[in-house]
Amino acid sequence: MKTLTLIILSMITISCAKSQEMGEIKMLYVFDYFQIKGYTTAGAYTHFDDMIKQNVAKIEAEQEDCNQLNQILKGIKPKKHTQTKFGIENVFIEIKTEKCFIRAVIGIGSSSMVVTDLTNYKEYWIKDKEQQKWLTEFINKIKNAKKPD
Repeated sequence: MKTLTLIILSMITISCAKSQEMGEIKMLYVFDYFQIKGYTTAGAYTHFDDMIKQNVAKIEAEQEDCNQLNQILKGIKPKKHTQTKFGIENVFIEIKTEKCFIRAVIGIGSSSMVVTDLTNYKEYWIKDKEQQKWLTEFINKIKNAKKPD
């Protein structure tokens, strides 16, 4: 009986963990907000609501960029995110998967980059230099994108 209970609990745990994984990225939006400012986890989370209230524009990423970010994130084992302070250079994004919308922050440091999923409290640390380079180029492309009038 103990063994059966352990097996069932393991299956439930695995099932719950899989439902928390980021699904396939269908759409990616970057908020047109590139202020140099630090945030706490709670501050970053509520900043999404502030940007929506202020009608901050969202820039839609191209499908190839969605695919590339999806490949990067799929290759990283996420870590649990706990309350912390973000650096001062953050990019606020919204990811649409087949299941839901995810609010996330891309944190850019001098030697590290992290995508923090604030919806599911997961961190994706990007350590590969080529992936960091791609993400930096993507952010620069979005910052310099021609905005519709």
